[in-house]
Amino acid sequence: MIVAPQQRFSVGEQLRRIVRLRATSTLASMRNHVEFLGNWG
Repeated sequence: MIVAPQQRFSVGEQLRRIVRLRATSTLASMRNHVEFLGNWG
């Protein structure tokens, strides 16, 4: 699960952060895990 504060980031910024998170994480490491999008800036 990825959590982001409502309207804190533009759609483009959200996408960049999700892509960065995905590039450095595996499916196994994200299973049963909460990640805050603000940590990927």
